[in-house]
Amino acid sequence: MGGMILLGLLLLTLSLRHMVQIAVDDQLITRQTFALRPQGALRQAGIKLSNGDQVNPPLEKLFYKPPLIQVTHAYDYTLVTRDGSPQVNTVDHIPANILAKAGFIVFPHDRVLINGAEIDPNLPIDPKDTLVLQFQQALPLSVSIDGNQRTLYSSQPTVGMALAESGIVIHPKDTVSIDLDTALSSPTGITILKAREVAVIMNDQTFSGLSSALTVGEALKDLGISLQGLDYANPPEDSPLPANRQIQLTRVQETLSIVKVETPYTNSYQPDPNTELDQGSVIQPGQVGLAITRSRIKYANGVEVNRQSDPSWKASDPREGILGYGTQVVTRTEIVDGQALEYWRKITVYATSYSPCKQGYSYCTTATASGVVLQKGIVAVLPSWYRAMKFQSVYIPGYGYGSIADTGGGIPGRNWIDLGFGEEDYESWHFWTTMYFLTPVPAYIPYLLP
Repeated sequence: MGGMILLGLLLLTLSLRHMVQIAVDDQLITRQTFALRPQGALRQAGIKLSNGDQVNPPLEKLFYKPPLIQVTHAYDYTLVTRDGSPQVNTVDHIPANILAKAGFIVFPHDRVLINGAEIDPNLPIDPKDTLVLQFQQALPLSVSIDGNQRTLYSSQPTVGMALAESGIVIHPKDTVSIDLDTALSSPTGITILKAREVAVIMNDQTFSGLSSALTVGEALKDLGISLQGLDYANPPEDSPLPANRQIQLTRVQETLSIVKVETPYTNSYQPDPNTELDQGSVIQPGQVGLAITRSRIKYANGVEVNRQSDPSWKASDPREGILGYGTQVVTRTEIVDGQALEYWRKITVYATSYSPCKQGYSYCTTATASGVVLQKGIVAVLPSWYRAMKFQSVYIPGYGYGSIADTGGGIPGRNWIDLGFGEEDYESWHFWTTMYFLTPVPAYIPYLLP
């Protein structure tokens, strides 16, 4: 009886043995098993399960000769987001689903990347090759351009990149409310004033450039034009930029003109015993009187527009000068024409010549002012010289010795002499020369030649 029971149990056990197919991911395994649940079949096949793996049919479900046990291993994904890098364990291979499991919903402007390359979040990926997903969530960027409002959605890391992605070009002269390198990490607003042409007119010249400024002064600064001193703009610097975006610029210069009016002074003369004869000295220098008038002259763009003169003021009164004339007689010796001359005065003179028949008369005469017969050696001078120097002995180079013994009515001025000749020895003279006054020194000396 006991043997019959054992045989029945053996037959029953043999009847429970069966083949089972196990699909582990993409690999199909066939095994014999007595297990009545997928959990036992997998254990007998040596297949280990991790948290998150998916088994179909469920591990505890009874079965009898199941056609297939499907095992899908879960993978650990690292998500790189703006808020951190969470880990997600899932059997799903669709990036959008993986992100959803972590609580991130992918919207149309969001970006999903693998190794820096953007992918379609709705297409499956191979988990063996990719375990890191980068999720760039699009954020709203409120943009005001010259008062026109619009909202952009971008997943770019900076404001500038988000603007560029939307085709908004920022010119260097545009005014931007925030730095373009500002991270787009939260909903952000930006105001942009686009640069437009501004014309600066000065005289007949026009300078133009781009500016986004709202005031005249800021626009001039953008164009590199500064107002200096008395310069001014129309409209003024602190005024709003006019609708026609034109600025009249006036360059103002102010100069100071000083006019000096001089009153001449006179000189008086007095003898100076410390100065040699025929030399001069300054005993007291003269000084001109000086009156000064100061004027302020204003120019606008190079044209005089105003002149204001201050009352004239006297800087100094004229002061008479005192000049000295030398009275010190010095005797000297000099070799002239081979002659050793001792003289006490020599002067430069312009010499002409005359003879009895060459005096400008219609007749010939040998008469002279001194009564001496006209011949070589008679020297004629001005009457004023004659009165002061009558019969003084002189020497003229090239002419020889002579005596001041006549006056010349045809002598035109000071330092002009006329050399006397006879008709038989007449020579024509018309040049400058030197006249030596020979010793002895006379008792009367005209210190100033008349």
